Amino acid sequence: RIVRQLVFWSAIVLIPVWYLLITNPNLMPQGLEFLIPRDAGNIPILAQLLIVELVIDGLKLASLNTPSVMSNSFGVIGGLLLGDFAVQVGWLSADVIFYMAIVSMASFTQSNYELGYAFKFVRMLTLILIALFNVWGFALGMLIGIILIATNATINGKRSYLYPLIPFNAQALSRLIFRRKKP
Repeated sequence: RIVRQLVFWSAIVLIPVWYLLITNPNLMPQGLEFLIPRDAGNIPILAQLLIVELVIDGLKLASLNTPSVMSNSFGVIGGLLLGDFAVQVGWLSADVIFYMAIVSMASFTQSNYELGYAFKFVRMLTLILIALFNVWGFALGMLIGIILIATNATINGKRSYLYPLIPFNAQALSRLIFRRKKP
């Protein structure tokens, strides 16, 4: 469970930090220069990231409307074919496909479907803010994300997204982290 949470929370920050570093190479720590894409594609990186976010949703929707026997393979094969085609044509960078694949896989580690879309919204908002305001945009995006997640409730309205942290419930938090049985 801890690994699942670490992977999912890093998915919120991975793409915005990568975009911030490639748009500001002076902020990149020495030794991480390999993160800069060699072939950025014909479309600006920000547009590529936003397009791939939407295409991933389209693939999810298409696999939901496909008969259950083929739905999983349809999403995987469709993603592979579309990604490969987009890189070969020069529309997308292989780096964008790689990082967005990591984010897509991380979204499957979260059991709360609504929270995954909330994080997607925050990630896209943060990317746009980085394009507009650079490092301050990253900070603003993260702050907006924390405020939104802390102040909104899940669809059923019973709990906060941050439950058992807000409101704090030590017993529920302990069960969440250590897999203890309910009393």
